[in-house]
Amino acid sequence: MPLFDPEEGTTVIEPPGGAGYWVGQCSAIFDPEGGMFYIYYRTRKPISEGRGELCSVARSADGVNFETVWCSTKKHFNSESIESASLLKSLEGKFRLYVSYVNQSSRKWDIALLEGDSPWGLRSGTAAGCVERGGR
Repeated sequence: MPLFDPEEGTTVIEPPGGAGYWVGQCSAIFDPEGGMFYIYYRTRKPISEGRGELCSVARSADGVNFETVWCSTKKHFNSESIESASLLKSLEGKFRLYVSYVNQSSRKWDIALLEGDSPWGLRSGTAAGCVERGGR
């Protein structure tokens, strides 16, 4: 197997700024029912400008050209930073997004569960604590 060469890669979501800005995609799925690829990604700013500020879900028919269909900000999680997430489609056909974020009250990392009939149906206002460090 050849080694990964980033020069041969394809950027599917561009970061919004220069040095210190980046976009990371840590979750990707293919929905065979809808024939679409979905990725979760987050946009990060330099620490001096706010860290992990925006989380998004994008879709693509070809796995290369993506269109953002849902996004939320760290304010919706009452957090100073949002981090990794996992997007999946349940056996019941619901899309679920598990997002890790800094809980402002406990100052620990928590995971929120957002659920919807579609990725664009993940309402940021429906975030419910799923896992809290130290129990729940």
